[in-house]
Amino acid sequence: AGEAQCINGVWNVTLSPTCMAPCNTSLANTTGMFWHSPSSLHNSTAVGNCTDNYLLVDSPGFAYCYNGVWNVSSTPTCLAPCDSSNLPTNTTSTGWIINNYPTLHNSTAT
Repeated sequence: AGEAQCINGVWNVTLSPTCMAPCNTSLANTTGMFWHSPSSLHNSTAVGNCTDNYLLVDSPGFAYCYNGVWNVSSTPTCLAPCDSSNLPTNTTSTGWIINNYPTLHNSTAT
């Protein structure tokens, strides 16, 4: 923070304040992945994660707001589910929901 003192009608500034801008633009969401941040103020953190039915590989992503710019340090890897309605004829799914619901990555069908 800055400090100013009035001396004989003139402001004497001893320290100029440093103002940091908020991050006004949102981080771009992609298919299967989204970013969440409770704030967009300078020094805020955003976490990247996978949407429903997508499988998160390793760890969530992280981004930091610095003076109006989101700096992405890591992006999450999200694996897509398979649409069970596209199974070949005479094939059944084992281990996961079927009946027109997405089947999670790494499920098997026989």
